[in-house]
Amino acid sequence: MTSIEGKRILAALSYSFTAVYSIMFGCVGYVAVSLMLCLIVVILDFCTGYIASICEGEKRLRSKKMRWTAAKMATYAGTIAMSMIIGSFLTYLDASCRFVTIKAIFFISLFFTWIETVSNFENLQRIFPGSIFVRYILWFLSAEYIKAIPKLERFLKERERKNEPKIN
Repeated sequence: MTSIEGKRILAALSYSFTAVYSIMFGCVGYVAVSLMLCLIVVILDFCTGYIASICEGEKRLRSKKMRWTAAKMATYAGTIAMSMIIGSFLTYLDASCRFVTIKAIFFISLFFTWIETVSNFENLQRIFPGSIFVRYILWFLSAEYIKAIPKLERFLKERERKNEPKIN
């Protein structure tokens, strides 16, 4: 492949990405932004996980970790796709359900973004084990948000007292 063909392919891909993003943004507005943010955070999670593995002395990627990443991404994509499919059927039955579907997809993508952000900071903690800033942000994202869920904090404390295995 010559450099001219490579530039044409790259230009075609960027035009395609721009077109798809424009269509998504025009159709579902802010949901497209939350979905793109989710995708970016998932990719960053993969990158920080890879760098953390290298910092811990692993020489190459293991297939077990790659399968976990692929399964996680497939689960996220499947959940969002099923929400869209169910939402389109509900919208077909009643047009007022479109707003509820868009909101549901928005909050699902924000939830996945939060999960992956916590995972990113766990990886950053492995990369920078002495960083107080990373430890604080990880504590804030994982502990402070749990307090907002009714009775979950009490449940986790009772589990620790009984020496049961922790939830990962």
